[in-house]
Amino acid sequence: MEATGGFCAGAGARTESNASEASVHIGRECSGGVRYAPRMRDFLRNAFALGDGKPCEPSPEDRAMLERLAAEVARRRMTGPALAFLEMSRPLNAIGAAAIHFFTPLASMLANPDAAKRFAEFLEKRGSIDVLCELLEAAEKERTRDTGVKDPTH
Repeated sequence: MEATGGFCAGAGARTESNASEASVHIGRECSGGVRYAPRMRDFLRNAFALGDGKPCEPSPEDRAMLERLAAEVARRRMTGPALAFLEMSRPLNAIGAAAIHFFTPLASMLANPDAAKRFAEFLEKRGSIDVLCELLEAAEKERTRDTGVKDPTH
């Protein structure tokens, strides 16, 4: 700090005080009445929050869409690889959701864009992979019960 005045980071302006008075301003009101340190603390308090801890509950429309997806994966006997992929990519589900949002205009030629948007919004939620894995396992159990054939990859 200079002897002619200190820089108040919260207000973005120079104070007209000497160095000893400028040190009083750190974490307190700066010129303009802005409180920098408490504001920053409030901002950072939730910066790395992991959520509210509640389990992910899909809406009835989302659940119907996810059950159709799980049934189709089970019908094609891809439950084992799908579960392995989901478990490996669990930390990346938000990136996957962003990729779905990005490719929705292109994918709209092949699939329903509203369903893709709802699926991407569901994947953004914490715990969505657990729900999807449970639905895949339930669809696989139902398929094996109906057909009596167990998938060797599962």
